[in-house]
Amino acid sequence: MMNSFGKTFKKLRTAQNITLQKATSNIDGLSPSRLSHWENEGGNMPLEKLDQLLYNIHVLPTEFIEQMDLRFSNPFTLKFNQAFKANNISKLYQLAIQQLKVYEQTQDDIDFFLSALGCNFYFLKTNKNIFPTSAKQKLTSILLKVNVWNHYYLTAFGNATNLLDAKTIYKISNRIIANFDQIKAGGDTNHLFALGALLNATTTLLLAYPQLAKKLLEKINKLEIPSLDHYTGLYKKFLQHLINYRFTHREQDLKLATKAIDIANFIDRPDTADEFQNILSQVLRVSK
Repeated sequence: MMNSFGKTFKKLRTAQNITLQKATSNIDGLSPSRLSHWENEGGNMPLEKLDQLLYNIHVLPTEFIEQMDLRFSNPFTLKFNQAFKANNISKLYQLAIQQLKVYEQTQDDIDFFLSALGCNFYFLKTNKNIFPTSAKQKLTSILLKVNVWNHYYLTAFGNATNLLDAKTIYKISNRIIANFDQIKAGGDTNHLFALGALLNATTTLLLAYPQLAKKLLEKINKLEIPSLDHYTGLYKKFLQHLINYRFTHREQDLKLATKAIDIANFIDRPDTADEFQNILSQVLRVSK
């Protein structure tokens, strides 16, 4: 996958008449010859260096994503979504293990993030964590070192929250919030991915550590939401009622959370309704 990244980067760089030397300026450990090798389908490029390269050629990460059409074209993600929606547990396990093996062979960051996604969603269906301890340590290390929160890192975090411990989730979430102005400056796509990642983090904390979920949601409530984003507002209210329920066990909060599911169905968002129903079921299970 990273080879096609190189091709796209070269196209954007040469279109602006930016030399290899200028593109690699001030990037430690990256020479013009190594960049040329990557652009011409050789080797991999670490994501933190890709961030710096994009900055040097005046391209936003979101613009690069659009050029790659990454959001919908990855075959593993499409297969996994199909298995997840079909509740095909054995297929989910097969895909997750397969992607872990791919990463072992390639040692590619994108393959690593995809393996985390696979294990995370297998966990959602089974409550079993098959993500290796060494991989968890690597993921934690990567995310705690992020300086520029772009699509890659936001989705890597948002799609792996069930694999991390509660304090790490909370710490990373605070780093995202602290950089929210920079994230918004990256465009609407970045803005929405950041909100989605933070809501996923809150959901995970709600089940494992409700005190931290409460503190995190209070911070999220202070963040700006795009005017056309109705999903985030509904999700926040849904989580608030479930957090209240975790502390008080009031039936009224359960009824209000259920109303959010009804609203999702009413506005023709069945996927959201199913997601909320699954979260509600998990909260009821851990609250017994």
